[in-house]
Amino acid sequence: SSGINAENGGFVVAKETVTSWNRMEADKFYEEHKGKFFQQRLVEFMSSGEFHALVLAHQTEDAITKWRGLLGFTKCYKARQQNPTSIRALYGLSDTRNAGHGSDSPDSFEREAKLLFPEWDCEQWAADNSSSNS
Repeated sequence: SSGINAENGGFVVAKETVTSWNRMEADKFYEEHKGKFFQQRLVEFMSSGEFHALVLAHQTEDAITKWRGLLGFTKCYKARQQNPTSIRALYGLSDTRNAGHGSDSPDSFEREAKLLFPEWDCEQWAADNSSSNS
């Protein structure tokens, strides 16, 4: 076992579910890629069965950068060359079946989290789980 997981990077699971999408739901999630050559393959794959969705939290401001670093490059072959212990290097199969997703900005995170967990309140979770500084 590689020992790589979210907890190794100091992340905690804030919200999780096992779910599946129809094509319309996957299309909406990946709408930013509309018209790109890989969008159709991505939507087909993401609507082909169940997946595990997580919201990960981290105590630092650069959680998105840290998570994307653990994930590794989108292209699995590049991940294997440049960061062979990354999640995508170890578990990814192709550019669209690359073993994980990471929001690329706080705005993307907010949009994506609402699509996956419409009833969940991120700010309330953060307030309820923040450690006191006193």
